[in-house]
Amino acid sequence: MHSPFTGGGASPFGRGRSPFMRILATKPFVAWGFANATMFQDTAGLIPAGIGDPVALVLDPQRTLGSELWDHTNVDLRGEAEALGVNDYRVFSTTGDYASVRILGVALEIGKLYQVDVTVGAGPSGSVRVGITGPYITEAGSHRVYYHCDSVLPEIKRLGGATDVHISNVSFREVTGHHLTQGVNDDFRPTRALGGLWFDGIDDYLRTVGSVDLSHADEITAMIALTKDSDAATGYPLEFSTSYFGNEGSFQFNAPPGAAQAKFGFAVHGTNDVAVSQTGHVAPKTAVLTGISKISTDVLRFQVDDVEVSNTSDLGTGSFGNWPLFVGCRNGTSRFFSGTIAGFAIFDTVLPDTTVEQSRSAFAAMQGRTI
Repeated sequence: MHSPFTGGGASPFGRGRSPFMRILATKPFVAWGFANATMFQDTAGLIPAGIGDPVALVLDPQRTLGSELWDHTNVDLRGEAEALGVNDYRVFSTTGDYASVRILGVALEIGKLYQVDVTVGAGPSGSVRVGITGPYITEAGSHRVYYHCDSVLPEIKRLGGATDVHISNVSFREVTGHHLTQGVNDDFRPTRALGGLWFDGIDDYLRTVGSVDLSHADEITAMIALTKDSDAATGYPLEFSTSYFGNEGSFQFNAPPGAAQAKFGFAVHGTNDVAVSQTGHVAPKTAVLTGISKISTDVLRFQVDDVEVSNTSDLGTGSFGNWPLFVGCRNGTSRFFSGTIAGFAIFDTVLPDTTVEQSRSAFAAMQGRTI
């Protein structure tokens, strides 16, 4: 395994930076390094994921926290609850309706991700829940959970139980960025591995919380570091939109592009769809794939490590779209990728060749390789 601290000079790729931090320094539009990112076994961010664990939530490594939304001066005590002090409440035991503490005058946005902190006093029977169908907290102590908003008001509910619950130090803050999640089914979660995230080729995948808006750009550079385990079935390690074929302004990497094909491929759909591939890559195969495209000038370049092919067919017109991003499949239903993904990055521009080379070297270092 190569050292994660390589390079020299004062460039973004200089000494002292891990490979993924060197990639982030080039300002990608979105990027994930699955050896570096904050990952959880559940979508509420309650159980951190270690090696061998399933992964249901991956926070955006470029995320930021918004301002505090919990205004303790404007509390609505619903049901049987009382304020004990500043941001300090007792929610009484209930036998029927829920009791809760909520803030008025602040609107959350449904579908966004919020970081919620709360301290729960000793000895709750039953549980505390964030929002209407948000994460449950069943143990005393200080907790941080991630809440995919389903209610427009910041709220902590006390569910039915025999004892009062003391809650304090409540905080609601938006977590901005593009986060990856698998909230559909526990069995669909990829596994955290030493080299990144492993996808079983059967039903594992992740998708972004919401969409990634590239509608301002008609050009991209996309890179993904992966190991393809099998050529038995078509696999899409990364697809931008629910279907590259059906949606304008989309793209995909394929590994392989068809069953029993010893290939890697890249495809872009402007108003026309165009694909390119390289053969001779029999699974198992580790590589860094790079796709470069500019729709208006019909640029479609594809690199496997440092070997490039291209296609100059008409891509049509338009820009890239505002689509969800799927990792390891097509739309959560088909084309499941078999293998490990170390990380990927999407830039909303055509990068200079020297920057592509440096980024490729950084991705390869994440795989323990040099190119």
